Amino acid sequence: MPYDKPIVCDVDGVLINVLDPFLEFHNRKYGTHVFRKDMAQYDLWPLLGVTKEEAGRRVMEFYKSSQFSNAKPVKGAQKAMRKIAPYTDTYCVTDRPLEIKGKTVQDLSMSFHKCFLDISFTNMLLDTKSGKKAQYCRDVGAGTMIEDCIDHARSCAKEGVKVLLMGEWNKSLDLSKETGAEIKLVSGWEEILELYENGKL
Repeated sequence: MPYDKPIVCDVDGVLINVLDPFLEFHNRKYGTHVFRKDMAQYDLWPLLGVTKEEAGRRVMEFYKSSQFSNAKPVKGAQKAMRKIAPYTDTYCVTDRPLEIKGKTVQDLSMSFHKCFLDISFTNMLLDTKSGKKAQYCRDVGAGTMIEDCIDHARSCAKEGVKVLLMGEWNKSLDLSKETGAEIKLVSGWEEILELYENGKL
């Protein structure tokens, strides 16, 4: 079902699974034993037991490593986007740094060929308070944002953009008192595609 307003997708955790290969990289390099099941919130640094700045440095280290190539599409994302993109304008926005823009665009072009009209980079790694994703959604006139970070979800909702919130770490959130547009918890792309096909996205 076509939608009049565009859909915007985050990249990491929504289109591409970077968490598992990053944690594998981190466990090997730093001798930690942390896994996806240990994620109680979106922010990485409490899980890793380091400062936000150090976590950012280690994420960049991962991005520049060969293990970054182990990051694959999130389950169901390719199937869903191939059904959505032909009928609805779709865009990407990511907090990834500009240093890896070339590889990011290349990987998305291979995994999601011709699905997105634009891929925007906020260049705000681990900064969930910048509001730049919300600004991008406003700029493209988005109706829906697919995200896995509650801070970004809230800033988008305040702009009147409905948010579909992925991520196991968000399941315990109470969204009943959120202001702005709806923030809806979703289990994954299968549910998102079902909502889309039923005109409820």
